Amino acid sequence: MKQHDSLSNQRPWNSMANAVTKLSLVILVLVLLTGSSETDDEDLESTEEPAEKVELQITIADVREEVGTIYIGVYTNEETWKDLDPAHKLTAKPASPKTTVTIELEPGEYAVSTYHDVNDDEEFNRKGVFRLPGEPFAFSNDPKIRMRMPSWKRVKFKVDVEEKEHTLTFKHP
Repeated sequence: MKQHDSLSNQRPWNSMANAVTKLSLVILVLVLLTGSSETDDEDLESTEEPAEKVELQITIADVREEVGTIYIGVYTNEETWKDLDPAHKLTAKPASPKTTVTIELEPGEYAVSTYHDVNDDEEFNRKGVFRLPGEPFAFSNDPKIRMRMPSWKRVKFKVDVEEKEHTLTFKHP
């Protein structure tokens, strides 16, 4: 009886091994029939045209003081957002009540973070035991701020020929 049980337990593995072997043979035959999958770069001609760049106008609202410098980071994906490593870094002299900058970008998804370095010490100052922001700051899409950076999902936005403007509103300490 035990011998019968052990054989029935092995059958699924045997049939799976047979299926994998057959699949491997089919793949091998297909590769041999179609020839090498390697191609020279010279043989490939790109039919895609380079993406046309779009001028994105970034407006920062609720600028209260015309001193210091406004620093702006433009992020291209979730990885750069998490690493706080913007693909594009911009600066602007503040103009009250709104400051606007323009950047040329390829169509796609982006996120923006900005802060107003009011005292012009080239740092985002924090205050108190909890290290709360000490200078005005903003993120694209103006998400509600909790005790951490907002997620990429909450700050990303689309840039294309129809979507060429984005406004952020400073949150003040």
